[in-house]
Amino acid sequence: MPLTTFSSANVRASDTSFPKLKLARGEKSRIVCIEPQPVYEWVHKLAKPVVSSVVGKPVMEKRERGDGSTYEVYKLDFIRNSVCIGDPDILEDRGIDPDHCPACKLAKNSDMLSSPVRRYAIHVLQYATLTGSSQIAEPFSVATRVWTLTEKRFAEVVELLNEAGVDDPRKMDILLEMEGPEQMQGYKMKLGSKCEMLASKETLTRAQATFAGSHAPDLGPFCGKKTEQRYLTTDCEEIVAAWTRVRQAEQGELPSPAAPDEGGSLDSSLLDTVGSGLTPASAAGGLTAQPATPAPSGLDEFVAETTSNPEAPATNATPASSVQPDRQSAPVNPAGETIDFDKLFKELQ
Repeated sequence: MPLTTFSSANVRASDTSFPKLKLARGEKSRIVCIEPQPVYEWVHKLAKPVVSSVVGKPVMEKRERGDGSTYEVYKLDFIRNSVCIGDPDILEDRGIDPDHCPACKLAKNSDMLSSPVRRYAIHVLQYATLTGSSQIAEPFSVATRVWTLTEKRFAEVVELLNEAGVDDPRKMDILLEMEGPEQMQGYKMKLGSKCEMLASKETLTRAQATFAGSHAPDLGPFCGKKTEQRYLTTDCEEIVAAWTRVRQAEQGELPSPAAPDEGGSLDSSLLDTVGSGLTPASAAGGLTAQPATPAPSGLDEFVAETTSNPEAPATNATPASSVQPDRQSAPVNPAGETIDFDKLFKELQ
């Protein structure tokens, strides 16, 4: 049996362990995109209502509006941002693919889940600034962060750049100020008067060294987690079961806390509808089929061929040290091309 030490080098890194851009309430920040284009995925935000294990009623929670007033909503147990397994071309054309994705099917046939949305991710440099200000601190310093954007936030950035006539996001800084609740990341944005990274060859060189030495090897996982069809189907079952219990409680029917597992309160007719006629958007090439436990309520049609549970540790797992951001090779853009900062400096000036 191998021994180890309590060292950060022995911590198994996740695909999203690289620091993301986050602001505290009232905080101001100044950033610049270090890449010309973000990556994106079509993503389902999977969540289910929390039902009290004591009385069987849905749990409510208070939310705060921008003006400080509050309102109540069902408390949701966030499962994950799951990458849609629908056909990419169909998603680009229609924004939903119920023939290939169980989550899309559930979104089409009910209000328990929303259609997939595009979620974006891009590397940015966050400047060191004076406290409570977007003014650059001395000495000049930046840190690489991954910035994830919703479709709404992405559209706001596009609008800012278009209004300023900026054709490349690396040419202008973006100023952020957190106004809303931290968990909602409700900040406002505006463009700076210039790009501090391009103020001199020295500042660009420092930015180059920072990005080259610290960046996420893959931005895709920051958009959402890729999940096999069979596990996405199970997630949909859990969502239907939870919402079925909520609606029963609203009608005065209070099932026992264990009812979903017993199958008594599960709306199997809806699951049958969701599960019918699905076909994989792509073949699971190279994988050997293993016997799988049939999913209930007709959802066995969703079950994709697989060899292992994605949550189980891999037997040939890569050591944590080898999956850390590459600190030796030069950074590359989303097209896989090495970034030439000398050329970039001349182009953006």
